[in-house]
Amino acid sequence: ECSHLRRLNVGCTDMPLICVFEIVRKCRELRDLDVCYICDEVKDEVKCGQFMELIGNMIGKNLRMIGLGNFDLTDTMLISLAQSCPNIDQIGIGNATKLTKTGILYLINHCHSIYDINAHKINLTETDFEEIVKACKNLKHLDIDGCPNLTAERILRFHLMYPNPIEDW
Repeated sequence: ECSHLRRLNVGCTDMPLICVFEIVRKCRELRDLDVCYICDEVKDEVKCGQFMELIGNMIGKNLRMIGLGNFDLTDTMLISLAQSCPNIDQIGIGNATKLTKTGILYLINHCHSIYDINAHKINLTETDFEEIVKACKNLKHLDIDGCPNLTAERILRFHLMYPNPIEDW
């Protein structure tokens, strides 16, 4: 029984997704859940969708931080997560190659407290990046390492133009 557990980090453990399902079902007070890079199952779009639905139904209102790096996320899944987890303020979505600015902007516009986004290796354009940063009023940390369409020069130029300082790029 883990009914009082508030933070769970099982990232990089190769834990089967079914085990994480069971933990989430029992730990309804979770506020922080990091499941980045847990197993190859997260590359299955159907299982990812089921996991997003479970999170929303079981711990959605309590959830503040979620790490979903390497999950095969789609815009539809991220939109569903934003609708069921409105209090998210930190999110890791790195390597989610199917995500577009549509899903990310929806998340930002429905989870108003977001200040930390790990979006490394996501296929964003410079324009997408600018829209995301401008929309996220509380942004303090943005990880865009390895995004193929963003050069260091573009990031620096935009950082100098952006009026709300981001503490960590």
